[in-house]
Amino acid sequence: MSQVNPPPPSSFLSQLGKSNLKPTETVVRKTEQHLTPVYDDPRKKFTFPAPKPQYSPSLQIKPIHIDITVQLDIKRKEAEVSLETTVVCVHKQAKSITLNGINFWNVQVKAQHDISWSYDNQQIKIIWKDEFSCGEERNFTTSYTVANPLSGLYFSSPDENYKQRPTYVITDHETERARYWLACIDHPSSRPTISLKITAQKDFTILASGSEISNTINGDHRTSIWNFAHPTLRT
Repeated sequence: MSQVNPPPPSSFLSQLGKSNLKPTETVVRKTEQHLTPVYDDPRKKFTFPAPKPQYSPSLQIKPIHIDITVQLDIKRKEAEVSLETTVVCVHKQAKSITLNGINFWNVQVKAQHDISWSYDNQQIKIIWKDEFSCGEERNFTTSYTVANPLSGLYFSSPDENYKQRPTYVITDHETERARYWLACIDHPSSRPTISLKITAQKDFTILASGSEISNTINGDHRTSIWNFAHPTLRT
């Protein structure tokens, strides 16, 4: 059972109001065993101990459009992903961008301009040899495989234990879960326009945000193309 300390006496509060104590400082009363808090900033009660600072990502070079191509293998819970990303420089002398992307396989990054890139299973960092000029646009392509991702892209299909489980694939990016399958700046401040090309078995229905541009069948597979012309949160 936890013990609730009684409020400090009014005489103490009146003395505290006359002191030079800053709002974030704590007054304690010394006892033989420990120091007992008497007054503290009440705002501290609404945060965890030692919270880590959270900042928006740098958008000196920001994505303005992403062409997403996805080949789904629902039974294997895998997706082959290719992204054609258009970026624009909003700060002179910028030359790098960092994308979120967790546990991708066979990552490749290509661009018309000379670049170097690295991937540490958490982020893809791309550095151009030549700096951007302010307002300049450039493109690069990122391709990789995701297998049964932890979040963001969810596969469902029957197995030996759940033979009646429905078969589907869905995405859920709220708030920063796109990074588990989509190489992007996974933050609400990044809002590119998007086109999405999805290929799956032909007996599946494909739905996405935006307007459907085409829906075609080729052999055993169906390909659906969707366009979202308004800036959005990844997809």
